[in-house]
Parts: sequence; C-alpha cells; structure tokens
Amino acid sequence: MAQVFTGFKGIAPLVSELLLAPGKATSARNFLPRGGALEPLRQPVPLLDTGRAGVRSIYRFGLNLPDEDKYWFTFDRPVDVVPGPIADNTERTYITGLDVPRVTDFALATGNGGASTRQLPVATYPLAVPTPIAPQALPGAGGSGDIETRFYVRTVVTPWGEESAPSPPSNVVELKQGQPVDVKLPAQPSGARPLKAQRLYRSATTSSGTRALLLVAELPVEQGSYTDQKLGTQLAEKLETAGFAPPPDDLRGLVALPGGVLAGFSGKEICFSEPWLPYAWPEKYRLTMNLQPIGLGVIEGGLAVLTTGKPVMIAGSEPDSMSPAAADFDQSCLSARSIVSNGSGVIYASPDGLCYLGAGGSRVLTADTLNARQWQAYAPTTLRGYLFEGQYIGFYDGGGFLFDLSTGDFIPLSSTFPAGFVDEQRDSVYVAQADGKVLRFNSGDYMAATWRSAPLQRTMSPALAKVVASRYPVTLRLFDGDTLVGEATATSRAAFRFLPVQRRRDVFKIEVEAVGPVQAVCLADSFQDPELTLL
Repeated sequence: MAQVFTGFKGIAPLVSELLLAPGKATSARNFLPRGGALEPLRQPVPLLDTGRAGVRSIYRFGLNLPDEDKYWFTFDRPVDVVPGPIADNTERTYITGLDVPRVTDFALATGNGGASTRQLPVATYPLAVPTPIAPQALPGAGGSGDIETRFYVRTVVTPWGEESAPSPPSNVVELKQGQPVDVKLPAQPSGARPLKAQRLYRSATTSSGTRALLLVAELPVEQGSYTDQKLGTQLAEKLETAGFAPPPDDLRGLVALPGGVLAGFSGKEICFSEPWLPYAWPEKYRLTMNLQPIGLGVIEGGLAVLTTGKPVMIAGSEPDSMSPAAADFDQSCLSARSIVSNGSGVIYASPDGLCYLGAGGSRVLTADTLNARQWQAYAPTTLRGYLFEGQYIGFYDGGGFLFDLSTGDFIPLSSTFPAGFVDEQRDSVYVAQADGKVLRFNSGDYMAATWRSAPLQRTMSPALAKVVASRYPVTLRLFDGDTLVGEATATSRAAFRFLPVQRRRDVFKIEVEAVGPVQAVCLADSFQDPELTLL
C-alpha cells in the first residue's frame, strides 16, 4: 500500500517524532504554509544600494511616492521611526534611538528631492524646541491711577509653527495704568533648531476676572527689546503652551497612538506627547513603571509596555487619562526589535517563546511547537520581527523563521537580515543587508525549500515514487532514521523507480527538496498501488 504526503506543515520539535500530526515535519526550511502545498519562498530582489555600511534599521520615506526605490532611510543602529500624525504634504517624520529625538521632513531628508547621496536622511533637527531665556522688565515713567502688578514670559516659534514652553518669568513690576515697560529680550543661544519668531506674554486679568498670561506681541526672534504700552483691552490670546516640555534626550521606543499622540520611554518613565503636537512632551503625562521597559506596542484601547518582567497594559485615549495595570502574564521581553503590533495586540520574544498580549488575553504562541530550551536555538535576544499577511517573519543572528499566526506553523529560514520594513501600502516586505543593499523580500525566483516527514510508522519498501508539482525537478531523499539511504530526482509527474531498498522498515522518513510548489508526494511498493494512478 502506498504512502501519500500532502498538507505540508512546519516543524514541532516539542512533540515526539512518532506523535507528530499529519503533515508536520521533523525538519523544514524556506517555504510558506499556504493551502497545504509545499510552496518555497522566493529569492529577495535587489532594489538599491544605499552605500551605508553596518545597516541595522531601514525606513521607507515618502510612502505616497510611486518609485519604491525612493526614499530609504538607513541607520547604523536600532531606531524607531514614525510618520507625523498630521496629514499634509511635508512628510514630517519622527525618530528616536539616535543621539536625541529628531524630526525631519521631505525638504530636509532628501535635500528637496535632489540629494545625490542615497544615505538618507540628509538632515534632521532635534525634536526639542528650546525654552527661551527669561525677559527682564524695566518700568518707564508716567502712568496714573491704580497700581498693577505684572510679570512677563516669552516663547519662541519655529518656522513650522511649533511654539515652545514659556520662559521662566521676568521680575515682577508694579506700575500704574498706561505706564510703559521696557522689556529686555536676551539673545537666544544659537542652536540646531531654526527659529522665526518670539512671542511676549504678560500676566493680566481676563474679561472673566481670572488671571492669565496674554499675548502682548509677536516679534522677530532676533529683536532684543520691546516697549510695552498696551492696555489690558489690547492684549490677544492666552498662552497655550504652559506645561509643555521637550522630550527627554534618551527617549526611545517611539510609537504612534490613535488621536495624534506619540509615546516613548525614558528610563522607567513612559512619556506621551500632546495630541497633534509631537514636539511637546509634558511631564504631567509621564507614568513611572516598577520594572525597566524594553519596548512599546500599540494594542486595542491603549499601549503595551513590554518590560524585564510582567508586561504593563496602559488603557486610555488621551495622554492625561492613561491608566496602567500589570498584566497577569509572567513573560518578559528579550528584544525590543521583536515587538510587532497586529491591531488588537502585540507579539514579542520572551524567554519561553513568541508571545501575544492584547485583546483576547495573553499566551505563548509557540507553546505547542517549542519549549524554552528549544526556543533558545533561535537567539531570541537578537530577534527582529515583521508582521506580514498573517505571518510573523523573524530574523535573528544566525538565521530566521516564519510563524503562521492562524495555523501555528513554524518554518525555519536559511537567510537572515539585520533590518527590515513592512510597507503596507505596497503590500511588500523589504530587508537590508549589512552592506546597505535594500531588497524586496520573497519577490524573485523560488529558492530551494525542504521538508522532511515524520517516521512512516508502517512497514514498507518504497521502490517507487511520484511527485505532483508545479515545477520540476524535485529531489526526494530517503532516510533510515537520520541516515540517508538514497536519493532520486523527479523530472515530471510520471511515477518512477525510487530506491532499491532491500529491507522493509517503519522508520523511513522522506525529504522533499523543491524549487517550486509541490502538491503531493507518493511512495509505493509496486506499480499496483492505486495511489500512483489517482494522483
């Protein structure tokens, strides 16, 4: 009686070979678990050479551009990059993991589109908008009536319209109605952020009877003094940036939340930006964790903080109302770069395996496939993860793997890459080599894929074979236990003599190596086996 192999699946080293489910492999490499066929991955296709050595992060900038080879950011360290929350044509983009948090746009990053180098971004600015030096108030002569107590603050404004936190207050002055005040505006230290204006505010009583800081004047940033002769009724809008703060210099783990909020962490603090104002990170929004955060992930209804111990789930949609709670899940995070979000939750590498945390609870996804010791063979502390079409694509120092989130199939890969990027708009995954070459993953001709069965568990002498495939040749190897006892190649769908095996055994394993999709393999004792003609 013949033995038919179909429904090719991944490996499950946790399970004894004799107890493997049908289709499960004792070893496998380089294929996609699609529709039961053994479908090899395709070769990565070279896209461009950025010329940057030691690449560890890439980002596809200008996602709306038609040319996929424009424009690629490359970095020689792990970084986090997110597009700005405001939809416009500036392509403003935010980066953490460099010396300080940084921001760029199309003009800066690409030299207005004419950059001769492929090592992008060409330029960035520090994200922090500097807080200006306090003004000095000197009352002039004149005035009459009641005495008023007053002080001044000022802000600076970038060409992008970002207004800083207010300066420390000036000295307090007492003056009469109409008495002028000469306000000295010390020069700002030269910095990396260009500034176009400064705004002068003074303390005043509003029409509702409350005290506030109201706008006196917007002035050129280089102006060194201003004489304030305005009446209270001539003052303009209220200061809106009180409480703003620049992001911490060591902010990292940047992610974008719904509602225009960015989040990151500094030390043990989780930090949030003002909605729609990514340069402002008020200290009042910060939450301190008991354990060291490793990375962040966006989940349904909030944020997951993956730590050196139990994860923390932060619920909320506004930065002033975030509520943290430790998850009842004893799985720490080993690699920030392993973290991916799938909309409802996050997937990440823990000491015990690949984990899920989010809507529907938490679990070790690979618990039925690998134990903690076996998982260590995939160097989880070095894991870089990418989510694409229901597959978790993992690259580690030494190799890679695919994990199918719906079937649980785990398939090792023969190649690894130090960096990658998922372009959802183009429905493609891109990877980079350490030498700076960017490639489109799984896009070229088929690569060689292998699948080796569990022991047959039936006594037979497989003298004949038949392979149903979309492309030939297909190589078959027969193993007695783990010893290779023969090899043959199918060049068509016709049955052929496989091996003149003299002994009948129940420990045979069949290995298939293919460079195209294989639907089925049949081993038979004789030409009379009906499966040979049915396939």
